Amino acid sequence: MIKYNDVELNKYFTDLGIIRSLSRLFSESAIPYLHYRIAENLYCSSMYAQNLSRADVSIDAKKDTTGIAIKTFIDKKNRNLEKIAEFNKELSLYNTLNTREKVLKIASLRNKRIEFTLNAYGIKKIYYHCISRDKKGFHLFEKPMNIINTSSIKIVSNKNNVIEFMTG
Repeated sequence: MIKYNDVELNKYFTDLGIIRSLSRLFSESAIPYLHYRIAENLYCSSMYAQNLSRADVSIDAKKDTTGIAIKTFIDKKNRNLEKIAEFNKELSLYNTLNTREKVLKIASLRNKRIEFTLNAYGIKKIYYHCISRDKKGFHLFEKPMNIINTSSIKIVSNKNNVIEFMTG
């Protein structure tokens, strides 16, 4: 996983606490509000990471040779789902395909984007840095962002234009 020092962590947790305390100014929900741009900028500032959030690549930050994809979401069902990517510009490449072909095409596009990011920025490993939010506050976890093994894809569901699949 990503190595952080105490100074970075203390600054990050302090800044997240400030954002949490201010979130009622932006939302009436009991779940703290955290805009994704705030999460990206706060992470980069606290962790002394290069901010790549506007670069249209697989990562939002770079720390040494590690890429970080920063995600924030509301934890509704205590499930660990990964939104792999949006490929709106490439819609014409997959919008007429059947479900399995569509998943394979999108997985291939994602894998190519990850490989480009690794090569273009001298990255050795990419991690998701996730900030899950619920009524209790912020919950942080990290996990590797791996290339999708397209030969092991199994479709779980296809509802309301959202396809869930798993590998392995």
